[in-house]
Amino acid sequence: MTFTQQLLAALLLDLLIGDPERLPHPVRMIGRLAAWLESPCRRLIRSPRAAGILAVFLVVGSAGAMAWLMMRMAGLL
Repeated sequence: MTFTQQLLAALLLDLLIGDPERLPHPVRMIGRLAAWLESPCRRLIRSPRAAGILAVFLVVGSAGAMAWLMMRMAGLL
């Protein structure tokens, strides 16, 4: 199966089945983390730009660390 065929099959399956509502989705969790971190970062740092940069680093770092941990646990690293 070529890459294009795999991509089309994945798109078709996503359209037909979608994501179950009851299961947590990583993107939603990352969004919740970003929303949760915004207020503490703004309280900690007065500059909105610096607070945003800190929040971005924390969210991206957390997501990367979780991906690394899952791959490590799966034996892929």
